[in-house]
Amino acid sequence: MIGDMGRASGKDVWSISAAARFAASVEPKPLTQALRDGWAALRFRHPSIATTADGDTLQYHVPDAQRLTRWLDETFIVVRGESSIDGILGTLPPRASACCYYLEDATEVILQLSHWRTDGIGAFYLLGALLKATIDHLRDEPHHFAWGQETVRLVPSVEWALKLPNRPTEAIEMATKAYLNTLSHAHGALGIPSQPMPAAQAARLPTLCFSVNKTAELLSACSQRGIRFESALHASVTAAAYSIAGPATASGSNHHSSTLRHSLRPHLPAPYHGVAGAAGLYTAAYFAKVPGTQSWLDNARYYETEYANGASPDLIPILSYGVIST
Repeated sequence: MIGDMGRASGKDVWSISAAARFAASVEPKPLTQALRDGWAALRFRHPSIATTADGDTLQYHVPDAQRLTRWLDETFIVVRGESSIDGILGTLPPRASACCYYLEDATEVILQLSHWRTDGIGAFYLLGALLKATIDHLRDEPHHFAWGQETVRLVPSVEWALKLPNRPTEAIEMATKAYLNTLSHAHGALGIPSQPMPAAQAARLPTLCFSVNKTAELLSACSQRGIRFESALHASVTAAAYSIAGPATASGSNHHSSTLRHSLRPHLPAPYHGVAGAAGLYTAAYFAKVPGTQSWLDNARYYETEYANGASPDLIPILSYGVIST
């Protein structure tokens, strides 16, 4: 989930959070310790979770034993008592480093990362790696780490990884102008009415769960129409926006604008296209719009075309000029 974790402090700070609920036939104390040890192992395998931002520079310090303990004390946080992921997610404050919250009574874990540190795919890679490292410690199969060697696994920027040119060509300048023009889709776009929230509250995590059978039905319906689930979901978000806005928008006088975000991971060189690039932000996005006169299926087919095209060859090179969000 993407959340506005800076809302409580009045700052524009956004986060990526990934959460898991699990069952373990282990006493609470050793399980908590195994998770803490797994968190330390995750830092060794993915050291970029411990980088800190200083202006335009990311800094990483190789920890000695004392510094590692201090980092664990600051970033591995045990929440005791009755609590839930949704109950605390909107209350978590911004932090300089990635954090792991363990809800001991509920056996739930939350990874909280700054939005510039990773993306949705990377967050789940990290969550999976944390749980695997925890299992290793529970099985008495811990690894002994030579701190200092982990620096070779610091992830590169998207510009470096994709070897983007330092100077734009004429084609890149034209593509840049075209993608910048999509920002105009936000002008006059349909908004979604909402109730103002107290400053102390931030985004929550409402969850809609489908049964296995219902999921199979949805995927089958998408397949029959030649669209992927993401396209159907995007079209449904658009339909919901019109429904919430009310009948006044049904005439088509308003269009709906939203972000189309593509993963750049398939374009990255090894090993960063897989788990090794978990702690990196590798996405690109632009604005798309659909008129209010189109049907749900027409919108879904439009989104399908955009998702199928993916990160096109003319989109990728302009990332190095800071005009398209990554």
